Amino acid sequence: MLMLQVRYTLQEGKDPAAFVHALEQADIPARTRAETGCCQYEFLLLEAWADEIAQQAHKGTAQCAELQKVKAQYVADVSFRQYTAE
Repeated sequence: MLMLQVRYTLQEGKDPAAFVHALEQADIPARTRAETGCCQYEFLLLEAWADEIAQQAHKGTAQCAELQKVKAQYVADVSFRQYTAE
Protein backbone atom coordinates (compact mmCIF):
# COMPACT_ATOMS: atom_id res chain seq x y z
CA MET A 1 0.00 0.00 0.00
CA LEU A 2 1.28 3.47 -0.87
CA MET A 3 0.41 6.27 1.57
CA LEU A 4 0.92 10.00 1.03
CA GLN A 5 0.83 12.75 3.62
CA VAL A 6 0.12 15.98 1.74
CA ARG A 7 0.42 19.48 3.19
CA TYR A 8 -0.93 22.51 1.35
CA THR A 9 0.26 25.96 2.35
CA LEU A 10 -2.40 28.40 1.23
CA GLN A 11 -1.71 31.64 -0.55
CA GLU A 12 -1.55 34.77 1.61
CA GLY A 13 -5.05 35.78 2.74
CA LYS A 14 -6.81 32.68 1.39
CA ASP A 15 -9.46 31.14 3.63
CA PRO A 16 -8.93 27.41 4.32
CA ALA A 17 -12.69 26.86 4.49
CA ALA A 18 -13.07 28.37 1.01
CA PHE A 19 -10.40 26.00 -0.30
CA VAL A 20 -12.19 22.98 1.16
CA HIS A 21 -15.51 24.28 -0.19
CA ALA A 22 -14.00 24.63 -3.68
CA LEU A 23 -12.77 21.03 -3.50
CA GLU A 24 -16.21 19.86 -2.42
CA GLN A 25 -17.94 21.89 -5.14
CA ALA A 26 -15.74 20.19 -7.74
CA ASP A 27 -16.62 16.81 -6.12
CA ILE A 28 -12.92 15.98 -6.05
CA PRO A 29 -12.93 13.86 -2.85
CA ALA A 30 -15.83 11.61 -3.88
CA ARG A 31 -14.52 11.19 -7.43
CA THR A 32 -11.07 10.31 -6.12
CA ARG A 33 -12.44 7.80 -3.58
CA ALA A 34 -14.25 6.06 -6.44
CA GLU A 35 -11.00 5.47 -8.35
CA THR A 36 -9.62 1.97 -8.73
CA GLY A 37 -6.95 1.39 -6.13
CA CYS A 38 -7.82 4.35 -3.91
CA CYS A 39 -8.11 2.96 -0.40
CA GLN A 40 -8.57 6.30 1.41
CA TYR A 41 -8.75 10.00 0.49
CA GLU A 42 -9.53 12.49 3.23
CA PHE A 43 -9.42 16.27 3.51
CA LEU A 44 -6.48 16.04 5.79
CA LEU A 45 -5.16 14.56 2.59
CA LEU A 46 -3.94 11.26 3.79
CA GLU A 47 -4.08 9.23 0.62
CA ALA A 48 -3.75 5.46 0.69
CA TRP A 49 -3.39 3.69 -2.67
CA ALA A 50 -3.08 0.00 -3.44
CA ASP A 51 0.25 0.75 -5.12
CA GLU A 52 2.20 3.42 -6.97
CA ILE A 53 0.61 2.40 -10.29
CA ALA A 54 -2.86 3.26 -8.97
CA GLN A 55 -1.63 6.57 -7.54
CA GLN A 56 0.08 7.50 -10.81
CA ALA A 57 -3.13 6.68 -12.71
CA HIS A 58 -4.95 9.09 -10.40
CA LYS A 59 -2.77 11.91 -11.72
CA GLY A 60 -4.35 11.48 -15.16
CA THR A 61 -7.97 11.77 -14.00
CA ALA A 62 -10.37 14.65 -14.55
CA GLN A 63 -10.69 15.28 -10.81
CA CYS A 64 -6.94 15.58 -10.46
CA ALA A 65 -6.91 18.16 -13.26
CA GLU A 66 -9.72 20.00 -11.47
CA LEU A 67 -7.74 19.84 -8.23
CA GLN A 68 -4.84 21.55 -9.99
CA LYS A 69 -7.17 24.42 -10.96
CA VAL A 70 -8.44 24.81 -7.39
CA LYS A 71 -4.90 24.62 -6.00
CA ALA A 72 -3.79 27.37 -8.40
CA GLN A 73 -6.37 29.67 -6.82
CA TYR A 74 -5.57 28.86 -3.18
CA VAL A 75 -2.28 27.06 -2.63
CA ALA A 76 1.14 28.67 -2.38
CA ASP A 77 3.12 25.49 -1.68
CA VAL A 78 2.66 21.72 -1.43
CA SER A 79 4.84 19.25 0.41
CA PHE A 80 4.27 15.57 0.93
CA ARG A 81 5.78 12.47 2.45
CA GLN A 82 5.44 9.09 0.85
CA TYR A 83 5.37 5.83 2.81
CA THR A 84 4.88 2.23 1.85
CA ALA A 85 3.17 -0.33 4.06
CA GLU A 86 2.37 -4.02 3.87
